[in-house]
Amino acid sequence: EDDHADHLRRVLGLVGGCFRLGFSDNIVAVLSTDIVFHIGAALGGTSNTLLAGLAARLAQELGRVAADGSVPVAIPVNARTADDTRANAFAMVDIMVGPAPAATDLRDIRSATKQALIRHRESPDERQALLPLVPLLPTRLTNRMIGVATGGTNNVVVSSNIGEAPAAVNQPDGTDAAHVALLSRYPGVTKAMV
Repeated sequence: EDDHADHLRRVLGLVGGCFRLGFSDNIVAVLSTDIVFHIGAALGGTSNTLLAGLAARLAQELGRVAADGSVPVAIPVNARTADDTRANAFAMVDIMVGPAPAATDLRDIRSATKQALIRHRESPDERQALLPLVPLLPTRLTNRMIGVATGGTNNVVVSSNIGEAPAAVNQPDGTDAAHVALLSRYPGVTKAMV
């Protein structure tokens, strides 16, 4: 397993140096859960902080960084309660990630994530109160509000690990699929903007 983990770190560029990706629109990586947990722990983090670090490294390669070189990462947090029927019961916590250190050490990301989760628990995100109004607003105004939704930060990268999905997700036609990948679409966002 260590050989697989070392190989994966080299392939993804998570240990030393930068990496270049040649891709069109989408990247789908199918990884063993055990290997992801192993790499996250070996780098001082978790599977989720590994994902945030990888997202930051990809953002860096694509030039989606803040003026100081850090990457703003938004992490969805489950807000669903018992008998909750909302379609999207979640909130976001925001952290800044240094992409270079993320290649070899996830402790800063882990600490920043923990602090963001504590802040969220102590004082929930007031931006959530505006979400029910969005469908009622003109598109032009909604587009201007994107800065509010992202905390005024441009180039926010969303890092989300949904974890273990229900079996039905892997059976879109009633039979087990080898793999399932989901893609979020954002209205009005073009390839050039990404």
